[in-house]
Amino acid sequence: MIVADPKPGDDPSLYVYTPEWKIRLYLIPNRNVYRIGYVGPLEPRDHQRLADTSLIVKPRAWRVVRTFADIPPASKSYIGEIVNAWKRLRAMLAAERGRRPLSEAQTAFLDRLDAMIDAAQRIKRRQLESTGATDYTAKRSTGEQRHGKRSAYVFELAGDHEFTEGTFVDVVGHDDMRGRITRIAGNTATVKFDRPIDWDALPAVGALKEAPNETVFRSEREAVELLRAREAHNPHLLDVFVDRKVRKIPETHAQPREPLNPEQRRAFEKAGTVEDLLLVHGPPGTGKTRTISEIARAAVLDFQQKVLVSSHSNRAVDNVLANLPADLEVLRVGYRESVTPEGEAYLLDTRVSELRERIRAATAEAIGPYGSLDTAEAWLRELTARIDHCDARIADLDGADSVLSRAAATAAAPYASRLTDLTAEVESVSAMHERHSKAEQRWRRWSAASRSHTGIPILGLIFALVFLVLTPLGDKAEQRCISARTALDALKAEHRRVTGERDQAIVADPEVRRTREQRRRAETEAQTAIADATSAAADLTKSLRGLVAVDPPGREDALADPRAATAVLKRGRDRLARDLPIYRRRKDLLTRWLGAVSSSADELRNEFIRYADVIAATCIGSASRPELAGVEFDLAIIDEAGQIGINDVLVPLTRARRGVLVGDAMQLPPFLDTEVAQWGAGVDDPAVRELLAKSALEVLSSDLPDSHQVALAEQRRMPEAIADFVSAQFYGSALRTVHRGFRRDPLMLTPMTFIDTSALPAKRRMESRGRAGERWSLPGCANRAEAELLARLAAHYDHLPGDGDWCLIVPYRAQLQLVKSLLRRRIASAETIELNVGTVDSFQGGERDVVLYGFTRSNRAGNVGFLAELRRLNVAFTRAKSQLVMVGDLPMLRAAADGGFRDLMADLDVHLKLRGDVRSYGEIETLLRDLD
Repeated sequence: MIVADPKPGDDPSLYVYTPEWKIRLYLIPNRNVYRIGYVGPLEPRDHQRLADTSLIVKPRAWRVVRTFADIPPASKSYIGEIVNAWKRLRAMLAAERGRRPLSEAQTAFLDRLDAMIDAAQRIKRRQLESTGATDYTAKRSTGEQRHGKRSAYVFELAGDHEFTEGTFVDVVGHDDMRGRITRIAGNTATVKFDRPIDWDALPAVGALKEAPNETVFRSEREAVELLRAREAHNPHLLDVFVDRKVRKIPETHAQPREPLNPEQRRAFEKAGTVEDLLLVHGPPGTGKTRTISEIARAAVLDFQQKVLVSSHSNRAVDNVLANLPADLEVLRVGYRESVTPEGEAYLLDTRVSELRERIRAATAEAIGPYGSLDTAEAWLRELTARIDHCDARIADLDGADSVLSRAAATAAAPYASRLTDLTAEVESVSAMHERHSKAEQRWRRWSAASRSHTGIPILGLIFALVFLVLTPLGDKAEQRCISARTALDALKAEHRRVTGERDQAIVADPEVRRTREQRRRAETEAQTAIADATSAAADLTKSLRGLVAVDPPGREDALADPRAATAVLKRGRDRLARDLPIYRRRKDLLTRWLGAVSSSADELRNEFIRYADVIAATCIGSASRPELAGVEFDLAIIDEAGQIGINDVLVPLTRARRGVLVGDAMQLPPFLDTEVAQWGAGVDDPAVRELLAKSALEVLSSDLPDSHQVALAEQRRMPEAIADFVSAQFYGSALRTVHRGFRRDPLMLTPMTFIDTSALPAKRRMESRGRAGERWSLPGCANRAEAELLARLAAHYDHLPGDGDWCLIVPYRAQLQLVKSLLRRRIASAETIELNVGTVDSFQGGERDVVLYGFTRSNRAGNVGFLAELRRLNVAFTRAKSQLVMVGDLPMLRAAADGGFRDLMADLDVHLKLRGDVRSYGEIETLLRDLD
C-alpha cells in the first residue's frame, strides 16, 4: 500500500496493490469506508514506487459493497493508523538513507516558500477577480454534430479580448463548465472542456471568464514538501538556496560537437560535471539555446544521463526543442493544444503514434510471407503426393529395365558361347603378345648396351662378341611379337564381328523391341512425374513468398537420372515439413504482437518515456503530467530562468540529481515590484515580498560563487548599434557583437530609428485613457497617433517580398487592442496579426528581423507608468535581428518624472545621434504614403 499525498484541504487517498493490479481508494468522510476510484494493471513505474517505499497492510478482510446501505455498522477505515504508519516509515527511511535534519534556516526558507506560494495564489485570484468576462455572441460545434454531448466548442467572441492559447476559462454562470482554450484565431476561441457538455445545456450567448489553474500551486507545494522530507533527487538544493554552499566542480574531458565560443565552452564544461547547481547568464542573442543543446547532448552521449529540459512557458520549451541534436531521443510532454508547431513532432502521443505505425507496417510486412501458410501447407501435401507418384513411376522404370535386360539376354544367348571363347582367346593371345614384346625390348636394351661398350680397350672385344650373340636373339623375339600381334588383331576382329551380329540379333528380336518400348514409356512417365513434382515445388516456393525455397532439380538432371532428381525433391520436402510448423508459430507470434501494438498504447508510452534521452516539459508540467510520475532525471536544464520564480523553478529541480539554470536576470520576472506593491500588500514578510519580485536567477546570482556562474558575452542577434546601447544600459558593457550587418530598406537608414511624434499637435500626440485595463486593474493607456503609424509600418513590412519577419510591441493592452483593430483593415490574416503583435511580455524569448516599438505615453506630467520598469525596454529592444524602429514623444520621454527612465532616454537620445537616426512623424507618414 502507498499513501498518496493529498491536495490541500483534501483527505489522503490510498493505492492498494495486488500481484497484478492497483486500486485507488478515496476516503468517504464520516463513513469510515473507501470509494474505489480506479482499477488498472500494474505498470513499470508502480514496481519502482513499491520498491522505494510501501506499507504492508494485513487486515482481517476487505469487504466490497455496492451501496451505502450495505456498509456493515462496525466498519473502520483505519485511515489515521495508516497515515501515521506511513509518516513513521518515511521518517525511518530518511534516517536510514542518511538524510540530514533540516536546519532552522532551511526550515525558515521552506516556510517562506509556502508563504510565497500562498501569496502568489492570492494575487492570481485577485487578478482574475478584477478581470472582466468576455462575451461571446455565438457557439458552434467543432464537427458536423449540432446536438448531443461534445468536449470542444468554438465561440465567437465579442470585441477585443486578452485570451491566449492554454488559458483556463469558465462559462459565466456555469461553474461546472470549465475548459482550456486550445486555439485562438482573431475573435474565435476553441475551448476543450474538462468533460463533455451537452449542446442544449451550453448557453447560445454568454460569456467566458479566465479561471485559476490550481495545478500550478499544487505542483509548487509538492516541490516544497519534497525538500522538507529530504526526498528531492538533488540532495544539495537547500545547501545552495539557503546556505549558499556549493560543491567543487570536477574537471571534464567531454568535447562539444559544435563550435562554441570561450564563454559557451566554459558553461558546457561546468555543466557536464556540476554536482549541485550551475547558473548560465545568457543576455539576448548570446547562444543560450546552442549551449543548452550541447550540454544536453554531452549529458546523454558522454555521461549516459537522462535530461529534463524545462521552462516557464510552452513556447520557451519548444524553442529549445527545435535546436536539440537529431541524434538524441527527444520527447515533449504536455497538452497538444498548448504546444507550438516546433514541439508538435516531439509530442509523446505523436511519437507513440508514429512508432505504432512503424511497428504495424514492419510487422505487417514481416507477416506477409507467412500469410499463405495454409496454401503452402496444401502445396506441401500436393508435393508429397507427387513425389509418391514419382517413386511409383521410377519403380515402373526399374521393372521395365529388368524385363528389357532379360529379353536382351535371351536374344544374345546363341552368341554367348562363341563370344566367351573369343574373349578367352583374345586374353590369352594378348598375354602372349605382352610377353614377347617385353622379351624383345629386353634383348634390344642389352644389345644396345653391349654395342655402346665395344670401344673400350680389351674389354670392347668381349662386348662386341656379346653384341653379335644378342642381335639374332632380339630379331627372333621381334618376329614372335609380330606373329602374336597379327593373331591378336584377327581375334579382335572376329570378336567385333560376332558382337555386331549379336547386337543386330538383339535389335531385331521382337521381344526386345516390345520391352524396349515399355521401358521408354516408363521413362517418359517418370520424367513427367518429376516435372509435375518440380512444378508443385515451385508453387510451394511461391506461396512462401521468399521465406524459403525448394530447390528443384535441373531439367537435364531429371532426364539423365530421375532417381537423383526425386531425391533432391525429397530433401526439400522434408526440410519444409520440419520448418513449416516453426513458420506457423512465428506467424501466430507476429499476429499477437501486431494486436498488442495496436491496442497497448500505454505500454508504448511507458517504454518511450523510459528510454527517452531528453524529456521536455514546462516547469509545472514536469510534476503534474501523470506520464512523468516516478521518472528520475540526472540533469534538469531550466531555460529562461530569469523569468521564473523560485517556487516554479524548484518543481523541475527537485526531480533531477543536478541542475543548470539558463537565463537573463534582465528579463521580466514573474511579478514586478509595482505588481507586488499593488497586490501583495497583505504579505507582511519582506523576504517573501522579495521572493515574489525576483526570479530564481536573480535571487541566486548575487550569492553563488563565480565558480558556479558563467556569463555568455558574444551576441550574434542584434546589429552592433543596438547591441552596444543595450550592453551599456543593462549588461555593464560586457557584450561583444558578431553580426552580419544592417539590411537597409526604403524607409530606414540605420539599425536604430526613433520616429518622434513631438511635432504633432498636442491633441493628436498625447495619450488617452484606454478602454481596456491592464492585468492588475491598472488604468489602460492608448495613443491613437502612434497606433496609426505603427499599423502602417507593420503593414509595410508585412507586404515586403519575403517572409515578412516583423513584430509590433506595445506596453499597454489598450494600445494593443487599438493597434490590432487598425491592422485588421490593412492585413487580411488574423493569424498574422496574432502572431506578430503583442505586449512586451508575450515576446520574451522571441526574435524578429524588424521590431516596431511604441512607447504610448505622452502627457504633460511626464508620467510613464510601468515603463519605469526598464527591463521592459530591454526585452523589446533585444528582439531585433536587423532593425529597431521606435515611435514616441521623445522630448516628453526625456523629461519623464521617473529618474531612471529619464536617464535611459537621455542616453538613448545621445546614442541615436551618434549611431542611429531620429525622424519626424510627418516625414515617415509621407514616405509611407508615397510607397503605398
